[in-house]
Amino acid sequence: MSEQKLNEVKITQIRKYFKKNDLFLELILSNYELFNIYIRIDYLKKLDCYRLSWFDLDIININNIDRYLSIEYISKLNIEDIKSICKDIEITNNQEEIDNSNLVSLYINTSIKNNNKLNISFNQFIPVKLGLLSDIFIIIFANMPKKLESFLYELHASLRGEVSKYKMGNKINFNINKDNLENIFTKDIIDIGNVIILKNQVKYLEYIYGRYYALVEDNKKEVVIIDDDNNIIQMKCSCNKSICPHMYAVIKSIRNNQYHKFCKVSLKKNNESLINKILDLNYFLCVGYNENNLEIINNVGEIMETSIVGFNKEVSWVVVEDDEKNTLTKLLMKFEK
Repeated sequence: MSEQKLNEVKITQIRKYFKKNDLFLELILSNYELFNIYIRIDYLKKLDCYRLSWFDLDIININNIDRYLSIEYISKLNIEDIKSICKDIEITNNQEEIDNSNLVSLYINTSIKNNNKLNISFNQFIPVKLGLLSDIFIIIFANMPKKLESFLYELHASLRGEVSKYKMGNKINFNINKDNLENIFTKDIIDIGNVIILKNQVKYLEYIYGRYYALVEDNKKEVVIIDDDNNIIQMKCSCNKSICPHMYAVIKSIRNNQYHKFCKVSLKKNNESLINKILDLNYFLCVGYNENNLEIINNVGEIMETSIVGFNKEVSWVVVEDDEKNTLTKLLMKFEK
């Protein structure tokens, strides 16, 4: 059974689980940056309140739904705000074509401007012509765990003019381990990429849930991300070129099995165990440090500096996974003193 079909089965079972509740809102993120998230808001008659529930479809076992249920009660004011926003939304039948990649499906059981229920699907970004949906997503994610906040930023990219930050390269039919690299890369790019390999400038390379992450230290630090979905790849590099020597060097390193895991850090205020942080991807890839800052990879594949110590003068980060010398652990211990 394909992943898409399996998720459809899981959603059907979740709907059956909630069949006694009155569904107000349903939001599904399908294959969204390789994640599959199901969110719903129900009205509970007995308690006269609304409850937001969400599931990570990638880990849920439909035979034990209770175990994977995360809930948050949501105020009636939030619900009234959503209803008010919907009254000004008008959706016509001439919607853009969509596919199954980064698919967002939203249903709200309240009337929109043309008296229909709000029921819409789109790919990755909120359409500019439906900018009013923005506030609805803000309300939803304000009641979700902070670790899902990056999805909210990405959903709003078209409204902020930042689509290019989130777009991976064109889809290429390519077996990353076997196909001829000359089908993608020019001789000049291959020559430069081989120099990068010889100089051992691919410092980190790790495969995490269907995606390769790498750090290449050329003239400066560059982050390369490669999606690999059944011999269909998409590539992105922080140097902003569609095809570059950094990508070539990373693919060669993959073929040479030259993996080197990233150090990983998480915000200290999160009380999850370290193993749960790893399983839930509730961490950031760390590529270095300088003076009082860590260098981490943000949700758009860029390196950003973040302060080790917060406003309360305490260390803000905990090490989830360190190198063999425990470099980050020792560094943070110095700031603890």
